[in-house]
Amino acid sequence: PQVASPSNGIVSASLTPTLTSSAYSGDITHRQSDWEIDDNADFSSPTFSSYDDTTNKTSVTASSALSPNVTYYARTRQSNGAGDSVYSASAHQFTTIANTPATPTVATISASSLSVVVNENSNPASTEFSIRLTPSGQTAQYLQADGTLGTNAAWQTDSVWGTKSITGLSANTTYAIDVKARNSGNTETGFSSSASAATASGASNNPVVSSLSDSKLSVVIDESGLPSTTTYAIAVVSNATTTYLQADGTLGTTVVYQTYTQWGRATGTTIVNCSPNTAYAIQIKAKDSNGTISTLGSSVESVTRAALPQTPTAANVTSSSLQLTLPTDNNPSTTEYAISVSSHSKSIGSDDTLSDTPVWRTRDAWNAITIGQLSPNVLYIFQVKARNSAAVETELSSLLALYTLASTIDDPLIQNAIRTANGFVDVEMVLS
Repeated sequence: PQVASPSNGIVSASLTPTLTSSAYSGDITHRQSDWEIDDNADFSSPTFSSYDDTTNKTSVTASSALSPNVTYYARTRQSNGAGDSVYSASAHQFTTIANTPATPTVATISASSLSVVVNENSNPASTEFSIRLTPSGQTAQYLQADGTLGTNAAWQTDSVWGTKSITGLSANTTYAIDVKARNSGNTETGFSSSASAATASGASNNPVVSSLSDSKLSVVIDESGLPSTTTYAIAVVSNATTTYLQADGTLGTTVVYQTYTQWGRATGTTIVNCSPNTAYAIQIKAKDSNGTISTLGSSVESVTRAALPQTPTAANVTSSSLQLTLPTDNNPSTTEYAISVSSHSKSIGSDDTLSDTPVWRTRDAWNAITIGQLSPNVLYIFQVKARNSAAVETELSSLLALYTLASTIDDPLIQNAIRTANGFVDVEMVLS
């Protein structure tokens, strides 16, 4: 007899194959059959055997599963009352299918990378595997040997894949990852159950920060193409203290996450309780749909504008000088001020006189300064402006308008005194 099935050389045999033989051709009644399956062609240690089988004379199913992705040999012989036939040709062989892999093990590495480990599910070391990734709502691709993705399946053994890093992925994106196997005859299994993992959000790129006033800053988040479900926290560092922007625009210690839309999209959001002429460093961190939080992104600094100065005050006014004082305001002590003499289109210069070139000093340096070389009985209008550490100037303050005193005169010179007829004296007085 001959083994009829599985077909000789087939590479997709079941792990519990059914052996069938050619038809019995003897003249005497077919009483029984012997069956053997072995991974050695010499049948020295059969994996499956059934001898003197009077029930399964022309077909038999392996009672226990064979190993996956193994080439086996099969043979049979038939017996009647006259004795046993010879065994069928030992060259009859078939290869079992591989086991479908178990669910792979995946992990998040970064915003652009995941790792995957194949679970071979008892397949032998020679079995090859292909790894498929399907981004949420997108087309599946296959992991390539170099860690990138491609449209064609790449096949490697479990030991070669190892713990494989998948690179070039999109941030904050969920990927379904499954695996299929193939045996030595390139017969493929179906895909395993999938494991899902999401890449990290990644730090947002540099935000756009601008000063709106002496108490407000504008912050626009760069979403960098991250999904709309990504949320962001805005860290604000000033004077070595870190706070976070709250939903109402104030600064506080609670870390508040909101979506790009909630933070104002391209219009941005406003920090409303800043101090004048103060540097604020803004950093963004993102949180993905799995709750994975990125590190803080690059720091972008902006300085609030200086507060508008108060109207200066004057004292000790003479015909040629006066003393000016700058009142206290909300600006820090490092803020610099310049004094404009708008009545003369001049400024106070470095020598404390009227000049075409203004000098910038702190409030303490200006206080009680004496302005000299003024003209007597002339209207002077003084205004003050401030600038922040980024040299952005304020508008001019309210004006202080005052006259210098008139000059004093010497005693008059009396000359040409003439007594008149009526007893009066006419005199000529010369004022110097």
